[in-house]
Amino acid sequence: MSTTFCIVTDFGELNSLHEEGEHDKGGERSSWVISPSSGPHFGGDNITLTGSDFSSFFPETDPWENFTIDSSADVGKFSSIVADSNGELHIAYRDATNGHLKYASNAGGTWTNYPIDNGGGYIGRYTSIDVDSNDKVHISYGNLNSWDLKYATNVAGSWTRGTIDDGGTGQAGMYSSLIIDSNDLIHVSYWGRSFDLKYATKSAAAGGTWADEIVQWGYMTGEWTSIALDSNDKPFFSHCDETYDRLELGYKSGSSWTTPTIDSGSSGEIDNGTALAIDSNDAKHIVYYDDDNGDLRYADYNTQTNLWQNTVLDSNGDVGKYPSIEIDSQDNLHVAYYDNGNQQLKYAHHNGTSWSFSTLDESGGMYPSVTIDSNDNIYISYYDDTNSNLKVIQHIVNSNDPLGEVQVEFAGYGNVTATVLDDETMTFTSPPGNIDGEIVDLAIWLENGSKIDLPVSFEYETYDSDGDGIPNTSDDCPQTYGDSTIDQTGCPDNDSDGYSNSGDAFPEDPTQFSDYDGDGCGDNPSGVNADEFPYDATQCTDSDSDGYGDNLSGNNPDHFPSDSSQWNDTDGDGYGDNPLGNNSDECPNEYGNSTFPGLGCLDSDGDGHANTFDAFPFDENETHDTDSDGVGDNADAFPVNAMEQFDTDLDGIGDNEDAFPEDANESVDSDGDGVGDNADMFPNNANESMDSDGDGIGDNADEYPLVDNFIDSDNDGILDLEDAFPADATQTNDSDGDGYGDNASGNNPDMFPNLSTQWMDSDGDGYGDNWGNSSWNSTRVIDFPGEFVENAESADHCPTISGNSTADGIFGCPDGDDDGIADQYDEFNGTIPLDSDNDGVLDSEDLCPDTTEGVSVDENGCEVTSQAESESDSEESFIESLFSGDRDTVTTTVGFGAILLAFIALLQTNMVAAILPEAFKWVQVLRRSHKLTGEEEKELIYLQSLVQAYYYDSNMLNQELEQLRADLTGRYTNNEIKKTTREKIVTLIEDLQRMDESQLGAIANSEAYFGLAETTDVEERTELLEQELAMRAHEDSSVAAPVASMLPDASMVGRLSPEDGHEYLEHPAGSGVWYYRDHTTNQWEKWE
Repeated sequence: MSTTFCIVTDFGELNSLHEEGEHDKGGERSSWVISPSSGPHFGGDNITLTGSDFSSFFPETDPWENFTIDSSADVGKFSSIVADSNGELHIAYRDATNGHLKYASNAGGTWTNYPIDNGGGYIGRYTSIDVDSNDKVHISYGNLNSWDLKYATNVAGSWTRGTIDDGGTGQAGMYSSLIIDSNDLIHVSYWGRSFDLKYATKSAAAGGTWADEIVQWGYMTGEWTSIALDSNDKPFFSHCDETYDRLELGYKSGSSWTTPTIDSGSSGEIDNGTALAIDSNDAKHIVYYDDDNGDLRYADYNTQTNLWQNTVLDSNGDVGKYPSIEIDSQDNLHVAYYDNGNQQLKYAHHNGTSWSFSTLDESGGMYPSVTIDSNDNIYISYYDDTNSNLKVIQHIVNSNDPLGEVQVEFAGYGNVTATVLDDETMTFTSPPGNIDGEIVDLAIWLENGSKIDLPVSFEYETYDSDGDGIPNTSDDCPQTYGDSTIDQTGCPDNDSDGYSNSGDAFPEDPTQFSDYDGDGCGDNPSGVNADEFPYDATQCTDSDSDGYGDNLSGNNPDHFPSDSSQWNDTDGDGYGDNPLGNNSDECPNEYGNSTFPGLGCLDSDGDGHANTFDAFPFDENETHDTDSDGVGDNADAFPVNAMEQFDTDLDGIGDNEDAFPEDANESVDSDGDGVGDNADMFPNNANESMDSDGDGIGDNADEYPLVDNFIDSDNDGILDLEDAFPADATQTNDSDGDGYGDNASGNNPDMFPNLSTQWMDSDGDGYGDNWGNSSWNSTRVIDFPGEFVENAESADHCPTISGNSTADGIFGCPDGDDDGIADQYDEFNGTIPLDSDNDGVLDSEDLCPDTTEGVSVDENGCEVTSQAESESDSEESFIESLFSGDRDTVTTTVGFGAILLAFIALLQTNMVAAILPEAFKWVQVLRRSHKLTGEEEKELIYLQSLVQAYYYDSNMLNQELEQLRADLTGRYTNNEIKKTTREKIVTLIEDLQRMDESQLGAIANSEAYFGLAETTDVEERTELLEQELAMRAHEDSSVAAPVASMLPDASMVGRLSPEDGHEYLEHPAGSGVWYYRDHTTNQWEKWE
């Protein structure tokens, strides 16, 4: 053993002494350093000893540690592992027994696992996992049940699943590889639906959609993809081209994808796995399997030759399947792969110089996946194909645990325990030593009894009374603790600057120690509060470093301490005397405040211009008078024109020259008419200034100043001034001035050219569509043509139907009997049955047609003396006849028309019903009110029909009732109905409008409510009930009561419409309900 010592004779440096030496051990030479190498005799110094190969002091241990993560079933195939930013591990893998995608993690300190897609079957193949910047997990995997590529993530807190590519009509989902870039963008490469290579991206954030594109197609390619990113987050992916059995690398060149061949497969088919990694220099490294030869191969890009070079890494048996590669922080390569022949997990490591190989698990190792955390610890997940388990094997290369302990011998003073922290460092504490000082040798004792003599020693220093680490022999203050080293040794030094307090002018300031001129500023120019003038007690600082002190009361003071170009100001105006300096004073001996043409000269008005350069030295608003007109340029609107000074209207023309000095739009009036030339249409004609119609003739001379005299807008040969319709070439005259042209063949012709209140005749009957009778306004049908025109003549009451009526002011309506009265108002037209005495019995059936109005009558229309007696007798007789089955009873008693009315109207009443033998099933017996006139009865029947039609819709019913109210008013005004009839119906309308829908429904079919049936007392109701019970005894329970319609009798005559040729009938008359005759059946049908 050879030892070299570093001898130090300056005892002041003993505290920092390091001894170095060399020690021969097993043919190796190690460097040793001890620090500190000396200390006081009482010991207690914390000593650090550095060297190398300290791990050889202890028995060797296997650096790899193996764990079983999941043994619940056949689990672990297609595993993929990643370490997050906290060094916690996340694994995705397949549960082949249950057909699940499973997930395992040691986050939280212990391993847990659970399924995240339990779809069954072929779920969970070809998994790939990564974490984003928030350590959220993202997994791609295949669902070979439906041949689509799936995606799972816990980015939202809980696991969610989606589809990256559904495969369409093809197959997708195999050989996926997923990675997330620095911007949290997910990149996935995979085998597409048409056996092609595809690529998809999406943000790692929750939501969003996947965007995919085809990288290579046309043949079977894209198998066993592996994706990696360079330093610019650009994706590259290795893959197998199954068609040509070769290895290719896909990446984007510009905007197009390229897939150069890395290994053509000439030495063997490339299949069953590729793995790509990119180092910190963006160099690409690929490991892959040679399926023909059973070799693990390696390809890297030679930047010198710009060529890919391929080598065989391991050919010892059938090795290299399912390779996985990662790169640590030192750009060292770590490769895990499967030994197919021996069912073993193998590992290859490249340390930057050479490859080394080892077997990590001899019982299994399929589908290995490598990840490396931020401390370069290595983790490999894999499938133990012997036991069908998921395993993880790890190599912790940067453990903080000490390697162990050894004993360090201080010769003559015993042993102390040293802690070996790592392969190069151990620490221990010195024991007490010789009070007089001594250098002692050191040695290390191992657990096996071996002794290692060290090439370094430790020196015990001589006695130190004050304990400051400096022996008394070297201590200038041996009884006082101190650490001064410069002016004295071992004396107090409060600021630890090396100078003792007694020799330090600034004992509390470590940056200063001397003050020659005693002004309180230190002489050290680099210290705090340094003295720029160390030999001048009146000056200390010079802020601008111009050689003049900042203190105005001291020698050579600086009046401009922040400006190194100025220091003196003789006149005290704030501008420096140095003409070459900043802001120099043009008048250094005269106080001034000017800024132009120079600084510091007298400026009486304070406008910045020196008096000598100011035309107005006492006017702060003016400095120049260019045209010498006595008005300063600022106030002079024309500073270079001595004839003008002002421009009141700011039009650029001086007021002296401007004919309109206050009108910016005018300045000249050539014809002197008081109108400026700009506004004057005739600037040289004093009699004219306007041409409103632009025809070139002045308004004063123009007979039509607002119309162009020479325009014919419609080009019909008639000038607009003479054309009643200047924009319509088909019309020129309007004789009656109603706005419609006289030309019958032109646009908008006037059918009444000499009648100004009419112009249209829609039905061509010679009567105009307009009306002048205001009472028609409320009854006029809304879609009738025409409009209300005050005092309109020849008004057509029926503007859509040609007619010849002339009586009572009703023109233009059909008049079938040519008596001048419109059919609709002619009671003797021959088409509507009459009731002359208004007793409710038609004249055709009335045996007493001239009965006094208002008296009670019987069924024959004749007055009865005792109504109750008559009704009782007639009802009893009628009911008995009905029960006997006598058909004549019905027809003779009320007539054929009446029985139709019974079926039309009275089946809807609430009267007592009875079963009629054979002839009729259900009939509601009419209890006719003999107190209503025929006119009232018709109006009441129509009112009840409205309620029955719309009782469930109160809004619609209200609109119909309002229309009926308006019609009644119009008809009353036209003397079509009596006042009592109108008042009675209007009263009922008002009552109905206050009812709700339930009330309306309750009375809709009540004949009594509408006055169409008499009320009954208790005895009458009892009698009717007995009659009903007797009649129901004949009822057939299987036959329901028929419902009769309200159709008019076929024998009734209507009127033909000239427009469509159909026969129409309003029934009942005045009800507003219309029917048309069906020519095929000759029956009336209701018109909707």
